[in-house]
Amino acid sequence: MDTKLIFAPLVRVSTERQERQGESLRTQHTDLEADIHSLGGEVYEWYQGQEHSTPDYERLILEKLMEDARQGRFHAVIIWTVDRWSRDNNKSSTYLEELKALGIRFFVRTKEYDLYNPEDFMFLSLSVVIGQYHAIEQSRKSTLNRIARARQGFPCCTLPFGRTFDKITKTWGIDPQAQERVIEVAKLYLSGDYSWRTLGEKFSMNFANLALLMRERCGDNWDQHFVSKKNNIHEVVPTPVPRLLPERTIQAIRQKSADKATWDKKSTKVDYLFSRIIFDAETGFTLSGTCNSRGARYYQASRSQPQRYAINAELIEQTILSELFEVLSSQESLRAAVFSGNPVGKVAKKLEKEVTGKQKELGRVEAQLEGYATAIGKADSVPAFMSRIMPRITELEGRAAALKDEIGILQHRLSSLPSDEEIEARRGKWAGTLEAVKESYLTSGVALDSLPFTEKQKIIRLLFGGKDETGKRFGIYVTCLGGSPRRYKFICYGRLGSVVGSLTARKISAVAFADIKDSHEISDSIAKAIESVDMNANSSCPTPPPR
Repeated sequence: MDTKLIFAPLVRVSTERQERQGESLRTQHTDLEADIHSLGGEVYEWYQGQEHSTPDYERLILEKLMEDARQGRFHAVIIWTVDRWSRDNNKSSTYLEELKALGIRFFVRTKEYDLYNPEDFMFLSLSVVIGQYHAIEQSRKSTLNRIARARQGFPCCTLPFGRTFDKITKTWGIDPQAQERVIEVAKLYLSGDYSWRTLGEKFSMNFANLALLMRERCGDNWDQHFVSKKNNIHEVVPTPVPRLLPERTIQAIRQKSADKATWDKKSTKVDYLFSRIIFDAETGFTLSGTCNSRGARYYQASRSQPQRYAINAELIEQTILSELFEVLSSQESLRAAVFSGNPVGKVAKKLEKEVTGKQKELGRVEAQLEGYATAIGKADSVPAFMSRIMPRITELEGRAAALKDEIGILQHRLSSLPSDEEIEARRGKWAGTLEAVKESYLTSGVALDSLPFTEKQKIIRLLFGGKDETGKRFGIYVTCLGGSPRRYKFICYGRLGSVVGSLTARKISAVAFADIKDSHEISDSIAKAIESVDMNANSSCPTPPPR
C-alpha cells in the first residue's frame, strides 16, 4: 500500500446484554486493531457500541459513521464479520452505493471487498439479506416462545408490583413489604378524602401508576401483552398471580375512584358550588361556570347545545340548598338516623360477624395446608407428589393470604368505629349545622353565608357525587322553558331521592318533592355520612363515604 490508510472500524453487538458483558466488543476491538496495524493504517475513530439487530431499528452508530464518510474524514471502513455491517437490506445497499461513490474502501478483517466488483458487491448484499431473514425469524420465534411460556403461567416481562417468582420452584409469591404498602394505601383512600396525587406523594410513587395499580393490578389476574408489528403478533395472555387485596376492597376502590372523577376536580378561580354536577336536562351536557363584567356568577350552556342560556348561580344555589336542608332537617327518618339513632352497635355486630366467618374459613384453609404438609412427609416420591398437589397448595396459600387481608381490614374498621360519646358529639354538630343553614336560607335570604364554601361543597358531594346503580350520574338537571323573564325547571337527582322545582330568572316559582326514597335507605345513607365525619378536624360536615 503506497499511502497510509485512515480507517473507520465499526464494532457492533446486537444486544445490551452483550454490551454489558463486553467480551464480543473487546474481541472485535483487539482483532481489528491488529488488522489495521498489519495493513499499515491508523484509526480515525472507533464506531463502537450496542445496536439492535432487528431490521429497521434506528442505528445511530452507523448513521454517524456515514455522516463522517460524507465529510471525507477517513479512507476505509473495516468490520469484524460481514454480519456486523447491517441487517437492513435497504440501508445496506444504499450505504454501500454511497461508500462506492465517495471512494471509501471496504474491509472485512484484512480482506478487502471491491465495491466496484459485481461479485463482491453481490456477496455483501446477499449476506445482508440472509442476516435480515435470520433476524426476523429469530424475533418471531422469540415472541412465540415467550407467549408459550406465558400460557404456562411464567412471567415473560417485568413482574407485576408486589409479586415474586421463584425460577427454581416455578412458583409465585408476594413481597410482604409491597403488600403492606398496598393495604395501607387502600385503607387511607377508602377511609379518608385523599386524592391519588396526595397518596402518591405520601408513598413516593407516581400517582397515575398508583391509581392504575390500586384499581386494576391488585387482583389475581395479570395480563401479559406481546406485540410485534413486524410479525403481525398482538396477543394478551392472562396469567394467574397471587392477590394483593380482596376483590371487595378493589371494587370499593374502583367505585370511589369513579365517583370522585365526577366531582373531585381541581377548583377553578371562582367558586361554583354545583361545578361539574349541574347539567342541561335535554342534552346531558355540563353547564359551565362563568362571570359577567360585574362579577355575577352564572351556569351557562355550551355553544354546541341547541338552546344557549345562562342561569344565575346565586339564585339556583339558594333555591336548591334551601329546599335540600329543609328536607334533611324535617324528615322524621332522618332525625332518627342523625339526631337520635346510634348505628354503631348494628354496624359493629355486622363487622364482628364477618370477622368470625372469615376466621373460621381461614382455620379450615390452614388445616388443609397442614394436612398437605403431613402428606408430603409420608409420600414415597416427594417430587412426583409435589407436582400433583402444588397447584392446590398455591391456591390455598393465596386464599389464606386474602383472608388475612380481609380480616385485617375488617378489624381496622371495627377499631375505627366511634364511641357513644363521639356519636353524641357528631349529632350535635349536624344539628347545629343544619339549623344554622336552614336559618340562613329560609329567614335571612342571604345565601352561602352560614358555612365555608368547602363545607357546603362536602354536603353537595355527599348528595350528588357519583352515579346510581344503573350508571346514571347524580346531579342537578336544568331545562330552560323560555319566556320573558326566562323560566327554568330543575330536577335534583341525588342519593336520597329527587327534588323537582321551577324558578324564573328573578324569583322562585314553586318547589315540590318527588321520588323520595324509602326511609330505611335514607337512614342508612345518613348513618354512613355520620360515621365518616372526622372528629379531630375542624370540619362540621362529613366527607363523601366509601360506596
